[in-house]
Amino acid sequence: MKHGNISAPLKNANMKDFLLTFIYPLFASIAVIFINNQIEHKKSRKSEKVKLRDNVLLIEKKVSTFHMCETYDSRSAIDVSTDIKRLGKEIKILINITPFYEKPFERYQKAKKNYRPILKAFRQAATNDNFQRSSFKQQQQNSPIIKKISSSSNALVDFIENNI
Repeated sequence: MKHGNISAPLKNANMKDFLLTFIYPLFASIAVIFINNQIEHKKSRKSEKVKLRDNVLLIEKKVSTFHMCETYDSRSAIDVSTDIKRLGKEIKILINITPFYEKPFERYQKAKKNYRPILKAFRQAATNDNFQRSSFKQQQQNSPIIKKISSSSNALVDFIENNI
């Protein structure tokens, strides 16, 4: 009997053992890692969306408080403007970090195009009317300016929750 001559059943058994021992666990591990990354990404994304929503609501509160003050507060006006600019950057970043394997990828492409008008409407509602020292007048809770701010804030929150 010559050494090195392996019969066919022995080859199949070794291949089967090799597949069961090394290849299948390797693919299973890769699949588990990929799935865990997707789960973590979704958790992270949801957390970022909650932060954005909370920021919008905080800015709405600041803007409403600014407009309902008895006197013009230049520090609050600067803070509101800065907060809205920062919010726009945060939204853009969250939209742009969408991974390619997200199923509704087209939704994120659409969100890239559509977030600017909604953010602009929010910014304009907050800063166009009654935002300059020379034209400032104290507003009441049910004034058209406060209602417009609230409405545009709600539209932005809806956009964040449903499109990002």
